Amino acid sequence: MERLAPNNKVCGVGVRNARSGGDYRVLYAVMQAVSTLARRLPRGLSLLLANAFANTVYFLYRLTPYRSYISGNVRKALNEKGEKIFSPSQSRRIARSSVVNLVRGIVEVMRFPNRESGKIVSIEGMEHLEAALAKGRGALAVSAHFGNWELLGAAISEQGHPLSVLVQPPSKSAFERLFIEFRASAGVKTLANHGVASLRPVFKALQRNELVGLICDQHGENLDAFGRLFGHPVSIPASPYSLSKKTGATILPMFIFRQKGDRHLLRISPPLEADSPDDFARKLCRFYEAAILERPEQWLWAHDRWAREKEFRGPE
Repeated sequence: MERLAPNNKVCGVGVRNARSGGDYRVLYAVMQAVSTLARRLPRGLSLLLANAFANTVYFLYRLTPYRSYISGNVRKALNEKGEKIFSPSQSRRIARSSVVNLVRGIVEVMRFPNRESGKIVSIEGMEHLEAALAKGRGALAVSAHFGNWELLGAAISEQGHPLSVLVQPPSKSAFERLFIEFRASAGVKTLANHGVASLRPVFKALQRNELVGLICDQHGENLDAFGRLFGHPVSIPASPYSLSKKTGATILPMFIFRQKGDRHLLRISPPLEADSPDDFARKLCRFYEAAILERPEQWLWAHDRWAREKEFRGPE
């Protein structure tokens, strides 16, 4: 069996939040009030307000010196494929829609205590999950910051399959504390990612034949596996590959797509089998590209995926 390197950084969910100051309690109370309002309003109205807020945020962002940052990421990635050249105006539309998707997703997470996922999420490929769990070794649900990735976990949990997600080490922010509570209300357990120290609860979850959720579309800090995403070399955390080799857990790529009428489609793909960490990274990048090309406005373009491109020994 392959051993995990002592410094291996396990991929996780979410973006780090800034640490809170002395106003932590006030901010937490305000956010609790906002989330309570989001839950009590009709779902359509709460998402309509989210739209208005997101468009306002994007308008203000466009007034800053960073106004071309997100749309620049869109053009850098999608124009590289050569299948369709995105003009600056098209890239800006995708960038704005990406911000709207993110804010709508946050509102949907705030509504987790309402237990709505069964009503708004359709699932394709459940047979792949059931076949994986039939082996009795658990499954690794590998996804991306795409669609409403938090809702993906809630939908799986509501189907009766316990799921834990790895997140970046807690930053003690009000936002992060609330997200842990929202996940718990949907039956999703949060595991803090402290590298190898995080692996004991991961192993135990897999031994119980449960799922562990991993988001691997951001930097692999140890540069341990490499692929190409839209033609650019990227590092991918190799932890799903290593965990699969060590435990026998099946790797299942999963993506959730926002549909018309604010419904969602959760697509569970067949198992991803790989011969090496780099092979895993290359194959996972193909899954990422397919999902992003299908619905480019649903990826988190605000993250600079290629910030460390020159450091990578990515394959040609």
